[in-house]
Amino acid sequence: METNYGRLIKLADNQLIRQMDEYARQYDLTGTQMSILEFLASTEGVCLQRDIEAEFSIRRSTATVLLQRMQARDLVKQARFAKDGRQKQVTLTTKGKQLQQATQAYMDRIQAGFVEQFTASERADFERMLQYWIKGVVK
Repeated sequence: METNYGRLIKLADNQLIRQMDEYARQYDLTGTQMSILEFLASTEGVCLQRDIEAEFSIRRSTATVLLQRMQARDLVKQARFAKDGRQKQVTLTTKGKQLQQATQAYMDRIQAGFVEQFTASERADFERMLQYWIKGVVK
C-alpha cells in the first residue's frame, strides 16, 4: 500500500494543534489565538482583519467571531480603518502584547526544534511540498 501523504499531513496538523492548545491553555488561550497574537506582533504597519483571514486561510465569519472573542478578553482592539471604513484594523492591547511575549518562547522553541532536526535542503524541500498542498493544485 502506498503512503497516504494527505493523511500524514492531517495527522501532523492535528498533533501540532493539540500541542499548541495544550501549551496555550495555561494562559487561557487557544493555539489559534496564540498564533494570531504572534502574527499581529510580527506584522509591520497596519493589520486588517482581511490580512488575518488570508494568513490563516479562514473565512470572514470565522475571523469575525474569533476576533470578537479576543476583543472581549481584551487581547485585541478592532476599529474601522481610517483609509477605508469598510475594513477593520486589528491591534494588540497591552494584555495581548504581554501574552504574546509570554508565548513567544514556546513558538521559538518549536521552530528551533524543527530547524535543528533537518538540514536547510530538507526544510526547503518540505516547504516546497507543503506549498504544493496549500496552493490547492491537487484536483
